[in-house]
Amino acid sequence: MIIQIFGYIGSIAYALCSLPQAIMCIKNGHAKGFSHAYAILSLIGSILSLIYACSRLDYALMINFICGTTFWTIITKYCYFERR
Repeated sequence: MIIQIFGYIGSIAYALCSLPQAIMCIKNGHAKGFSHAYAILSLIGSILSLIYACSRLDYALMINFICGTTFWTIITKYCYFERR
């Protein structure tokens, strides 16, 4: 039981790591200075990991990768399409 709690807390903490960057991209309207390759690879990794987590019905990982996919989609969008 305690291990599951650690898993959920860790998963949520890890999922929120990219939130500040996504917020900054939305506020600034761009992702200047941010590696486009890192953003793309993180987005691909989140999507593929989400597929894996769903196939395993691992809810802790699903939370992590749903958030990660959402935030990395935002960041990647601003890497390639700046707001004017």
